[in-house]
Amino acid sequence: QVSTSYDDVQTVQSLNRVEAERAFAGRTAAGLDDSGSLGPVIRARLRMSEARDMATLTPHGELGREGYRIERMALHTAPDITVPTLVFVPNGGPAPKPAVLYVHGAGKGVDAGEGGDIEALVRAGHVVLAPDPRGSGESQPTSAAGGYRPMWQMFQRALLVDRTLVGMQVEDLLAAFESLASREDVDPGRVAVLGKEQGGVLALV
Repeated sequence: QVSTSYDDVQTVQSLNRVEAERAFAGRTAAGLDDSGSLGPVIRARLRMSEARDMATLTPHGELGREGYRIERMALHTAPDITVPTLVFVPNGGPAPKPAVLYVHGAGKGVDAGEGGDIEALVRAGHVVLAPDPRGSGESQPTSAAGGYRPMWQMFQRALLVDRTLVGMQVEDLLAAFESLASREDVDPGRVAVLGKEQGGVLALV
């Protein structure tokens, strides 16, 4: 194996890294507006919709736990699009409270159990909203035609209509953020976003 048998061997990856670092120093993002904002560039690259309707929430019951409650919600982010959502609300304490939009790539239920990471945030006084944006958790497709994997087909169908799955997921998260920040028991100036696994990529966007 040449790359490990000799010292100071350059590989395609190491050469690309050097070239990328050289090019990055003088690079400017294409399409920046006069303010230098990356927002319009990111929205265009992700093929996000120019206009979004105001999201609405439909309650579907509550579950009580020691010290807090879990509100089951259906977040309607676009026509015919419903994002299953859980909202964890501490009992008592000062209001309005800080809040966290909690995005796990494997779905909202992964860290929702007793003793989990979401519970730790709630016990620290945060309202936590955990959604399943399109393609994750309950929103993940379960079947596909032609022998394709469901997620692959979902990605490809998004491209066929000049969209991207990541762009649609970010739209769902923006709607979830707005819904969380608009709650009477939440301080809109203290809303954080926490992402895990693939949810970390969406949180960065």
